[in-house]
Amino acid sequence: DSPLVYLGDNWYKINDYLAAKVLLQVKGSSPTAVPFENVGTGADTRWHICDPGGQRLGGQGASGNSGSFSLKILQPFVGSVVIPPMALARLFECYNIPAGDSCTTTGTPVLVYYLSGTINSLGSCSVNAGETIEVDLGDVFAANFRVVGHKPLGARTAELAIPVRCNTGNAGLVNVNLSLTATTDPSYPQAIKTSRPGVGVVVTDSQNNIISPAGGT
Repeated sequence: DSPLVYLGDNWYKINDYLAAKVLLQVKGSSPTAVPFENVGTGADTRWHICDPGGQRLGGQGASGNSGSFSLKILQPFVGSVVIPPMALARLFECYNIPAGDSCTTTGTPVLVYYLSGTINSLGSCSVNAGETIEVDLGDVFAANFRVVGHKPLGARTAELAIPVRCNTGNAGLVNVNLSLTATTDPSYPQAIKTSRPGVGVVVTDSQNNIISPAGGT
């Protein structure tokens, strides 16, 4: 089975952008798509022998050491999608003595299959078609600047909308990473330097976290 969310038709959800399908080969059988159960390894043609160390199972071949997986894009993206290390599938085994068609698995899996990596798309994006984005911050009296790192009294916060156009060939949503690079204010490095000494501009994200002008994202 797999600990991931099942989407149907043997596909499991990795994240909002990717899904995976896993096929595993069990001894004596063709590769089978996960999830599956009661895939037999074939009956042993010899007697089962009790050794001092416990039950010894005869026969040749291995289970779960070969297979394949496929990835499917659930929605288009631009840039990179990182897949952190995650358990993709698990293989359980159980034994019938004498051989039978099915049995009940218990305990921990005998094999766990992990997946990690980065998927890079070949699309590209342009921001505002290369044009300048102007932001009107309004007029503020010099006397309203009181504390370094804080907005002056009566100043408003301006929301910035950045037009991004991507050539993915699909009208769906895309995942775009933007970074900020600008000259920092020497008296407050988290602010962008302006033409007025001692006055800088601070950029924040939607959670009001300050974005550093030195390559912040």
